[in-house]
Amino acid sequence: MRHSLTFVLALTVSVAFLLIGIITGRYSYSSDSLHLSEGFNTIGGVFPPTTSWLNEHYVHFFKNHAVCALLLTSISAGLTFFYFIRCIQLLTPGAHLNSKLLYAGFMVSAPIYSLSVYHDRSLTVALALLMFATRQSIEAAEKQDAKRVIVAVIITSVGILMLSGLALLLLPLLVLPISNLNSKRLNKFIMFSCLSTLGILGALMIYRQGWSINHYLESYNTLLNYPIPNLFFTALVLINPHFSVALPLLAPLAKKTDLYLPEKKALILGIILYLTWLNGLPHLSDFLLLPLWVTILLLAFPAWDRFVVYGLYFFKKTTITVLVVLFSVQVLATLFINQW
Repeated sequence: MRHSLTFVLALTVSVAFLLIGIITGRYSYSSDSLHLSEGFNTIGGVFPPTTSWLNEHYVHFFKNHAVCALLLTSISAGLTFFYFIRCIQLLTPGAHLNSKLLYAGFMVSAPIYSLSVYHDRSLTVALALLMFATRQSIEAAEKQDAKRVIVAVIITSVGILMLSGLALLLLPLLVLPISNLNSKRLNKFIMFSCLSTLGILGALMIYRQGWSINHYLESYNTLLNYPIPNLFFTALVLINPHFSVALPLLAPLAKKTDLYLPEKKALILGIILYLTWLNGLPHLSDFLLLPLWVTILLLAFPAWDRFVVYGLYFFKKTTITVLVVLFSVQVLATLFINQW
């Protein structure tokens, strides 16, 4: 029954994004890579290395087949919603279903995520693959299932075609099940080979993107026009209202015990690796922070669950008012701050 309700709501999310895209005429594909490419060509500059193999080779396919791209990203949004909840079920067992649904609703209604569906199609697909691979990896670690690890590696390999940094974000979680598996040597050899191939592929793609530690404290006023160094720009994911107005409010409710699971520690290590890659890129955008933000949301859910469960139990009217206000602010931010 719970899975059925989650599936229906995920389908509703997909249909909603699709209808909004059709009604508002959001058919054009306008990823950061395309904007940068056109802008740099116009001013006679050098096009910076992209973070997506798909953007580099197939961005014009999405541009010329906008309806197909809108359908693909709308489906991806629903899948992200669905597997986001499934990941929470594994990382925080026993949480109330309403709490998980509200949390996922805040995620997909965040201004930056809503914009990514229409402005960076490949990254939206990458987020869906990220959630699916995360789900498979967590289950592989818990159930000691070699097949799930291999499936997760394959999905991640597809994901890095959209965003190469996913290799770093998921690598610790993919490695974690190997030490726990009581399987044959052949299975471990296959998994090790898959992970090695994934690591080499990711390293090659990162190498050609102009990554350098010198970029950590450098600020680039390019077409993306952000005035702060990379190191501080990536920290905005925790406080920027474009992502979520609720996330900073959860800090007082967080506990150290929220991160005791090995899978959560692997996710934290993945976040560190992703930040290491992201801060060294020559050009950033808000959209590149989305995988980082979604992973942080998975880790922050226990604090949200306390807020919803205890709030509704002890201060029902106040809690409902706060939830309505937070959701309304996010919707207004999506409609007005980002100039829909």
